[in-house]
Amino acid sequence: MSNHQTAVAVIGAGAVGCYYGARLAEAGNDVRFLLHGDVEAVRRDGFHLTSHLGDMHLAGPTVAHNADELAEQGPVDWLLVALKSCDLDQTAALARPLLSADTRILAIVDGVGIEDDMAAMLRRYGIFGGLGFIGVGLPRPGRIMHREFGALEIGHHGDDQDAVREAVALWDSTVVAARPTDCLVRARWQKMLWDVPFNGLSVAAGGANCDYILETAALRDFARRVMDEIAELANADLRVKGLPPIGNTDEACERALRLLGTTEKYIPPAGVEFVRQRPLEVEAMFERPLRRAAELDVDMPLTGVLAALMRRLNPAAVF
Repeated sequence: MSNHQTAVAVIGAGAVGCYYGARLAEAGNDVRFLLHGDVEAVRRDGFHLTSHLGDMHLAGPTVAHNADELAEQGPVDWLLVALKSCDLDQTAALARPLLSADTRILAIVDGVGIEDDMAAMLRRYGIFGGLGFIGVGLPRPGRIMHREFGALEIGHHGDDQDAVREAVALWDSTVVAARPTDCLVRARWQKMLWDVPFNGLSVAAGGANCDYILETAALRDFARRVMDEIAELANADLRVKGLPPIGNTDEACERALRLLGTTEKYIPPAGVEFVRQRPLEVEAMFERPLRRAAELDVDMPLTGVLAALMRRLNPAAVF
């Protein structure tokens, strides 16, 4: 499938959604962005992207406050869902005006069980998961600051490899390094190896960056032990589901630590949201794994500590 003038809508167009959507638009696709606010500013000035992979200016992007306005141009071929996992309950209402029977959905959302949620809400086969390995911010309307990484790992809810190849092909003409995964559930657990400890510790340390966590011996050790807990749960879950395991979990954990060690003052997303006093992704990233651990009789005391802290420190919490 050629991705030239493929129609794509982005809902949850924060920093991650705007970045990946802008890269698709840069490659010549018809990309439409559903914004929370600041529509007029973006219509006037466009998107300005600063990136180590190449700066760009997207003038006159198609943006709107509501999905019905975007849907006036017809349904889309692809829907990129880049909402925070704590906002996923909005997906059905936002998505339905944009969908046709053939629309495929790519959820670039952190956490586990995301595609199960999407399938339950939208009841379709063409659902994909996108794991964004990226450091990107949106300091003001239309200004995208991309500093770290940028790859996108893509899998299918059902692991149909022909479907995965089609999803990866969407990015062929972009600078995004899109790569396939043969097992989406395993890929999500592998990303959780660093998502859980570093997002949790960043919040617990008041919005700390990864440099601080890695350079503080007690925090680095805590993070590594949480990784071990997540790895044990991951393989227990994969085993029960009859899916291939992570394999060498020690190497997987050390590889994640080495990768984070290459960043410069990178603050994980939860740390950024905490500093800005916005809701945190507690359910999909912390509560859901702990419930699964209880079902599988996997002991996760340190992950439980992080979950308790996230629950308490979540700006959206009500006590």
